[in-house]
Formats: sequence, C-alpha cells, structure tokens
Amino acid sequence: MSTVESMAWTSPPLPGHLSVEGEPPFVGRRAELKTIEDAWQRVESGQPQTIFIGGEPGVGKTRLVSEGAVALRRAGAAVLSGASFAETDVPYQPFVRCLDHLFDHTPAGSLADIIPDSSAHLARLAPSVTRHRDDSTEPERGNSEQRSKLFAAYTDLLEAIAQDRPVVLVLEDLHWARESTRLLLSFLVERAESSRMLILATHRATAPDRSDALAANIARLYRLPGVHRIDLAGLDVTDITQFIMLKGHQPLAEARSEAAVLRDRTGGNPFFVRELLSQPGHQPRKGASSAPESVQAAVSARLAHFDTDTLYALGLAAALGDEFDSSTLIAAVGDTEVVLRSIDLAKDSGLISGQPGNGARRFRFRHSLSRQAVLNQMSTIERTKAHGVVAQAIEEVWPASPRKHAALAHHYRSAATLGFGDAAAEHATIAGRHAEETLAYEDAARWFLLAAEVESTGDREEALLSAGQNFALACDFGKARGMYEQVVDSSDPTRMARAAVGMDDASWRSGNEGHRSVALVVRALEGIDADPTNPLYVRLLASKARVLAYSGKDSALLAKDAMDAARAIGDPALVVETLGCAVVNRVLVSSSVHESIQLSRELIELSTSLHDHDRTALGAAVLGGFAYTAGQPEVCEQADAELSRAIEAGDLRFWEPLLGCGRFVRHFTRGDLKSARDQARDLLSLSDSLGSDAIEGPYGIQMFMVEREAGRLAAAGTVIDQIGMQKDIWRPGFLALLIELGRLEAASKLLGRVFEEEMSKETLSADRPAVVALLAEAVLALENVEFAADLRPVLLEYSGLNLMAGNRVVVFGAADRYIGQIDSLLELPSADRYFEAAVALDVATKAPLHEAESLIAYAAHLQESVDHKQLARAAEFRHRARNIAESRALVRQLARLDTSTTIRSDRPAGLTPREVEVLRLAAEGLSNKEIAARLFISENTAANHMRSILLKTQAPNRTKAAIFAAEYGLLG
Repeated sequence: MSTVESMAWTSPPLPGHLSVEGEPPFVGRRAELKTIEDAWQRVESGQPQTIFIGGEPGVGKTRLVSEGAVALRRAGAAVLSGASFAETDVPYQPFVRCLDHLFDHTPAGSLADIIPDSSAHLARLAPSVTRHRDDSTEPERGNSEQRSKLFAAYTDLLEAIAQDRPVVLVLEDLHWARESTRLLLSFLVERAESSRMLILATHRATAPDRSDALAANIARLYRLPGVHRIDLAGLDVTDITQFIMLKGHQPLAEARSEAAVLRDRTGGNPFFVRELLSQPGHQPRKGASSAPESVQAAVSARLAHFDTDTLYALGLAAALGDEFDSSTLIAAVGDTEVVLRSIDLAKDSGLISGQPGNGARRFRFRHSLSRQAVLNQMSTIERTKAHGVVAQAIEEVWPASPRKHAALAHHYRSAATLGFGDAAAEHATIAGRHAEETLAYEDAARWFLLAAEVESTGDREEALLSAGQNFALACDFGKARGMYEQVVDSSDPTRMARAAVGMDDASWRSGNEGHRSVALVVRALEGIDADPTNPLYVRLLASKARVLAYSGKDSALLAKDAMDAARAIGDPALVVETLGCAVVNRVLVSSSVHESIQLSRELIELSTSLHDHDRTALGAAVLGGFAYTAGQPEVCEQADAELSRAIEAGDLRFWEPLLGCGRFVRHFTRGDLKSARDQARDLLSLSDSLGSDAIEGPYGIQMFMVEREAGRLAAAGTVIDQIGMQKDIWRPGFLALLIELGRLEAASKLLGRVFEEEMSKETLSADRPAVVALLAEAVLALENVEFAADLRPVLLEYSGLNLMAGNRVVVFGAADRYIGQIDSLLELPSADRYFEAAVALDVATKAPLHEAESLIAYAAHLQESVDHKQLARAAEFRHRARNIAESRALVRQLARLDTSTTIRSDRPAGLTPREVEVLRLAAEGLSNKEIAARLFISENTAANHMRSILLKTQAPNRTKAAIFAAEYGLLG
C-alpha cells in the first residue's frame, strides 16, 4: 500500500472541454439522448454499455457527449475524457488522458484502496499513478511483459472504480486513433462484462477522415450485448428554428423562414449553422444570400477584422493543434501582450474557448474545422515556418514527456524543408522507443519509419531495422519485410546480417518467402566472419537452416550445428531462437518425428522460463502437429492447451488459426462433421480478419474433406468444368474431386500429369504428405498398377505415421492404410501387416473416422480371399466400421460398405474393378495398346491386367475370357 494514508476520494472535476457553460443553445437530439439515458439505466444495474457516435465533422458529436457527460456527472458518475489527435498521438492517447485526469485531479493517496495490485503496469501509461500507490515494482521492459497484462490492468482499474461509483469514459475523435488505442478499446469492451461503466466514443464517419480500421472494429464489437451505435444526422428545420429563436430572440415566423434557408445550405450541420449565423454583419433574411458558400468563407470573414499580429498568433496556435496553452504560444510569438490580445479576440469571435488545465491557461479551437480554416488562410511556406517556430517553443516550454517528443517529431517533420529533418528523426526515434516501452508496436513502427524518411545523418538503416522489428512484433510481417529489404544491401555487414535475420523472422510464418530469404541469408553469411562464438553468426546459421527448410531442403544438420553453438555460448535467449528455427524443419519421416517432438518440448520449456510467448506458441504448435503424426492424442491436447495459454498471455492472435486447426482435426477425426464444418468456417473468418499475410485460410481443403465424408459433393459436379479451368487450381485436390464425383476418365487424364509433376519435385513441402495421400487415393480408385508401384517407396517413408497437410490443416490418417491398399492392388503378401498397423495407429490416435476407413479397406482386401476365416474377419471389420459410420452419419463410409458387401457377386473370380473394365474392352476386340489408350494407362499396365484376368478366370486366351465375361453378365 501507499505510504500516504488512504482517504475517501471524490470524483475528479468534469474535464474542461466537456463543459457546456457559455455554449450556444442545445436543441433536438431527443432520440439520441434517450439512447444514452437507456444505456445509463442498464449501467446502474451493473451492465457495461458502449455507444459509438458517428457523423460528419460539425454534426454535434462532441456537444451531444458533453450534454450527456454533464448530466451523468451530476448523477454521481466519475467522468473521464480523452481524445485522439491526427498528428501527435501517443500510444493509447485517449486512455492516457483519462488516467492523467483521474490521478492528477484527485487528492494524493485517495485512490490507494481502489487501485488494484496490477498498478505497476499502469505506470507505463501514467507515471502519476504513484501519487496514489508507490509500492509497486516497475514491470520489466520489453517483450517479456505482454500487452494483454497492460490491458488487463487498465480494465481492472476501471472495474474497481466502478464498484465505488459509475464510470463514464468519453473517447473522442477515434477516427484518428492508432492501432494501439483500438486494441485497448476492443479489449475493454470485450472483457468488462459486469461493471457500472459507460463508454461514449465519437468518430467521423465520412471521407476523408473516416477510418476503415475503426469501422471494422465497431462492426465486430457491435455484435456484443451492450454495444450501440448512434449515427448523427443534421438538425431538421424545427430544431434550427428553435436554435435561432433561443440565440437571437427572433419571432417564430422569421426564425422558421431563415431555418429553411440554413437547412438547405448546411444540411442541418449544427456547426455550419452556428458559424453562418455568427458571421460578422449577419442579418436574418428570407433569401439564400445570407448564407456564405462555406465555413471557410465564414471564418475568413471573421479573420478579416484581425490585424497582422493577431493573425500571426492565431496561425501559430493553429499549427500547435486543436488544443494549445498560452505559455507555449507566448514562447512562439515572443510577445505576451500580442498573444493575450489575440486570444481575447479569438474567444470573442467564437473561434476558441478556454479550459482549465494543471494551472495553465489552456485553450481549444471550438472545432477542428475552425482550426483548419485558419491554417488554410496561410501559404505553404507560412505553415512550414509556423511548425518550425512552435517546435522550438515546445522545446523551451514543455516538460519532458512522451507527448513532447511526439509533438516535436511532427512539427520538425512538417518543417523539414527548413533544415529540421535531423531534429525530426531524433524525436521520432525517442517517440518510437517510448511506444516500444508501452508495447504499442504499431505506433513504434510508425515513428521509426518517420525517422527513416527524414534521417540524413546515417542512422536511416537503424531506423528501418527498428521499424521492421516493431512491424514484426505487431504481426504485420509484410511491412516488416519491406523495412528489411531496404537494409539488406547495407555496406555494414552487421546491419546486413540483422536485416537477413529479420527477413527470415518476418517470412517463415506465412511460408511464402523462403527462396528470397535463402538468398539474403546466404549473402549475409558471406559478409560476416564464420565465428561460432559470435551470437549474430550463430543466429544467421539458424536462419539459414530454417529458410532452407521452408524452401523444401533438409537442413537438420545445419540446425543442429546452430543449436550446439548457441548452447556453447550459453545465452538462453539465443538457444530459444535457434530451437525455434530448428523445429520447423519440414522433413516428416519416422526417423525425425520423435526427435522433433523432443526439440519442441525443450523449446516450450525454455521459452516459457524466458516469458517468450511467441516462441512458446511456436513450440506448442509444432508439437501438436508432430504429436498427431505420431498418433499421440494426449500430447496433441497438451500442446493445444499450451498454445492457448501462450496466445492469451502474449496477445498473439496470429497463432489462433493453428489452434483452430487443432480443433478442426479433433472434430473431424472423431467423425463430428457438423462441428468440423463450423470450425472450418470460423477459421475462414479468422484468417480474413488477420489479413493477407496471416496463415492462409485452409477452408477449401477442409470443407472438401468434411463434405465428401458427408456425401455432399454432388453439387460440385455442375461446376466441375469451370473449376478445372482455373489457372491457380491445386491439381492434387482437383484430382481428388474428380475421383469422388466419378469422373474417372477425366481423372485418368489428369493423374499422369499430376504424378509426374509431384514426384519430380526435389524439394519437400508442408503439403507433400497430403499430395502423397491424394495421389494414392487416385491410383487406387483407377487401379493404376504402374503408378502404384512407383508411389509405394514414397509412402514407405511415412510408414508408422499419420499423414497431414501443413500443421494439422487437414489430416488423412495412417500412411500404412494406403501402403496396405497398394500392396493389395499389387498382390504383395505384406498388405495384411500394413493394414494391421494402420488400424492400430487409428485406435491409438483416437480417430474413429480413420479407423472406419482402415477397417473398410482391410475388409475389401480380405474379401478377395477364398479362405473362410479371412472372409469372416472381413465381415467383422465391416460390422465394426458400420457401427462407427452409422453413429456419426458418415455417408461416404456407409456407401463404401454397401459396395463392398456385393463385391464378390458383382465381380466373379476375384476380378478387380479395373480388371472388369479391361475385360470388357478386350471382349470388344481391342488390343492392349488400344485398351491402354482408352483407359489412359501404359500398354505394359494393360498387358499386366490382361495376364491377371486370364489367370483368375482360368481362360487359356482372350476369346475364352470374353466368353467368361458374357456368362457372368460383365459386358452390360
């Protein structure tokens, strides 16, 4: 607890700019006030409410919330307010203002019993928290303390205050809010589930100020209970009439006549109406000539009455921003008398209003449109000089603070053509470092990018590296790569190496930049000494191992060298980084899976101890994938639980798709097709919300797998030709679709092309196991003995494992099932052994859907036997499979079971479906060459089928075989 004795606290005064004293009459807005009143009633009962108030500039958003805030303050609420600024926003700007107002305007120590123990996190935003609690340990700086804890601390504070009295947060001009502010707002709205808190948030909803990012935030939050929207329109003629009467004491008839004119001229915009009525010399008239063409004209008419000194002072005030204080303006102008006279004239003319603040004389343009009109009166060079002058005044007057550096960076940048570029870069860099400390990575990247744009003293590359690092921390990997690309040609080998490492780190998650990263990493390694005691060199080795893996190369030995060197150096953080590079090696064979599982476990344990949530998430995601391939469902669930904790602790939304893939696989392999379908749709929405550089949405292949098990692919048959014409189509998937739709002739044509393309690839990829599985399914459906023999050695590399695409994007079950089916087709004695292994792995994986599939395939193999014991086992397997399929409505499996029960009566002598096709064509008199052309197989394969037919039917020649086919009705 604080050393200051705790005392009862009183609410801070109403923020000055929300005061309505001296403001023009307030008219209309009855429905909008009713919305606020209704929300307040729910707040008083413990239901938090949020109201987003949007509209064009000048439509009355601030006035509406001011009226509401005044009334709610009288009702006993603690009203806190803050706004975002277009040019000089600091991270979480409106929320920081709210904290400053709360901590600075309440007696020291009075909040000690209310501020939660997480107050140390709040010190990142408002150091004045120590006026009330000074017993908290300063939190660690950097990535180890993640943003979610900061957000939770802010939410905890407001909820604690709300237990004592209701809280109203007025957040203005959110169209200018940075990403950090929008993230905190979303967190607060989503997490404050039961507290007496009302948020009134204003924003411009029209171009050019409208924020698409904010609009998306509002749309997402609007689905939550307690979130409302008010879209302010202009006042109607009745409201304007009332305003004119109250302001000018005019008779009703004259007021109504002028109101109609003003409504037509202004669209009912209250600010425009007020400005036009306040025009010097304005007289109410019936004609439209009383209304100037624009607010700019109205303000210009007002400024025309000011002398040169006053115009100069007002120009500097406008350059300072929507708000300014007299001390800064005096320092800028250099003449106290001129400033005070100018302020009085501007107040009298309605351009600005005064507000108290920390003992200083603070003023505010009544509307940003008025300020912009003042700036528009100035020439370009006058505005440029004004920014330079006010920057130097800020240097002199303002105390050290994050906002001071943000303001100086903005003003010096605006005056960069006058030689202030280096000063702008210096203060932008300081602002960027502050944003890093407050975990506002998006804002930090923006400041560092600004520094790089104006830097002229050689530190531009450092600014770009810092911007890239922060873009990556914000999960904007595309922009991060753009920063690093500008440094990879540096003449400084160290900077080149850092850029190459950064490029790798910003590329591997999306998996689409491997080849570019290889070239950069190799070039960087050539420029740096091969010193295994140099951490940067070791990190480059690890990056090379990872980028090679993502380019499809086996780089396990290189990864091991990097890990060994990192361990020898003894830096745990470096070991974590090298482990992170090693675990993504894409070689998925039985000899490497269990080693990868161990490396993933080590990465999770070590990164957790370092609070490196991103690497913990990586280790957990990789562990979940390898655990599935090894048939260890308990480990999968443990990995997903660890991944979920890391995402929560580090606010790492980027990893959520992989967590969703884990859920999809559990639903799918258990045969819960509805839940799997819903999860696939959720993943599609999530991938869209994370942007183009997130993990690519796996929706297409996932829905194919679900719908084919549900027997719902028939609709695709009507558009199959259009699908095949698409240029970027994934051919293995299209081949699988053709097979499922029974388009065997088209599938036969495509199989050879796909087989040649995929098997000739020298590189390995995340989807290679899926390609192998789909090729195996096609080969088996078409009974292509030649391709089956070629595919078998590839499948053997995966023996004992489950097959999956990517990291559990979609799964196919045991590779041994496919090997058993191919061995059955090739009539190899090892088929039974692989089928037994497949069923055992399916059971161990707790995957009843795959178990049913393996049992059906095994039964089909045994059905070809003449041994009664084998036939009895086939019947038993079909019975087990039917129980699984019927209980889960697995339509595809049930259809295969129905087909397999009639296999012997439909195909006598144990003939396979492909052999029946060959026999029919031979009976038509076709040669082996002609049969091969008709079925899109090789002539040698056709001859092999013919020899097997003669052996099974015991026919001495093709003529006798044709007679056999006729006798058994195979020619129809």
